[in-house]
Amino acid sequence: WRPLSGFRQSLVMKLVRTTTLLGVLGLLFLLSASSLAQDLPLFEQLKGHAGKAYAGKMTFPDNKPNDPMNKPMRIEVIKISDNHIRIPLRVGDDNSRVWMLTRIDDSILLKHDHRAKDGTPDDLTNYGGVDAHQLLGRQLIFPADAETAALLPEAKTNVWSLRLSPDGKVLYYYLERDGQPRFEATFDLTKKL
Repeated sequence: WRPLSGFRQSLVMKLVRTTTLLGVLGLLFLLSASSLAQDLPLFEQLKGHAGKAYAGKMTFPDNKPNDPMNKPMRIEVIKISDNHIRIPLRVGDDNSRVWMLTRIDDSILLKHDHRAKDGTPDDLTNYGGVDAHQLLGRQLIFPADAETAALLPEAKTNVWSLRLSPDGKVLYYYLERDGQPRFEATFDLTKKL
């Protein structure tokens, strides 16, 4: 065995460092690629669920067993276009509710479409708001818009939100009024119906 000359030793050390650096960079690339789907904005992740349905339940208020919303829930994600998603919400046997999400430039518009059994618009329909600040995040926040305040004055302080759990497995729909929690439902995105 002969010791390496200075030149050869330097060359071997550079080769080891380069190989180590490439290995670390490759590992970082693989880790970032595997989490890429979870890092997509919420609107884009919802589009990825197009054609799928999921079960849900009311999680707040949890002390009102007779609340009309305290029934098995079901959502289905329907992609209308790259900029429009419809999410019908079924509560028990009631099919009257649809969340409509529309991307407009850098904003997302949420409207609640309510229908009578014959399909005609309910008296209380098309309320919601615009989220212009969370487009790139896991959560969209929709303060009540002027149309909502005119339609239902007591809802002028409403704030709705849609949020994904950090692992992307649970969708939360949340409503507050006057800064206080009013309603929350969760949907398990790991179990297709």
